[in-house]
Amino acid sequence: MDKNSSIDIKEEFEKYVGPLCESMLDFPWEDKRAYASWCAQTYYYVCHSTRLLALGGARSELSAQGMHRRFIDHLAEEKGHEKLASNDVKALGFTLDQFPEMPQTSLFYQNQCYWLN
Repeated sequence: MDKNSSIDIKEEFEKYVGPLCESMLDFPWEDKRAYASWCAQTYYYVCHSTRLLALGGARSELSAQGMHRRFIDHLAEEKGHEKLASNDVKALGFTLDQFPEMPQTSLFYQNQCYWLN
């Protein structure tokens, strides 16, 4: 990769990640209800992350053995992470059923499922 290509990639990355970082900084993290809602949405997504990783590993080309192995290793690392988010919701004094899954959350993993199939 030449220097211009890496500059283009960096500019493209910053174009999309910059606004995301600003949104994260503007989020009311000190608001217990807002943070519990964020944890609940994280829970709903993370429940699907091991399945997405399994699907990605299964769909990787036979010639891409390194990528296949990384998906499988990452899958093992993610196992049980949804419990962390649900425990945080409980620790904040809420229950998951107080925060139904948002359409944006389901679209996040459904979109990935679509492209992996």
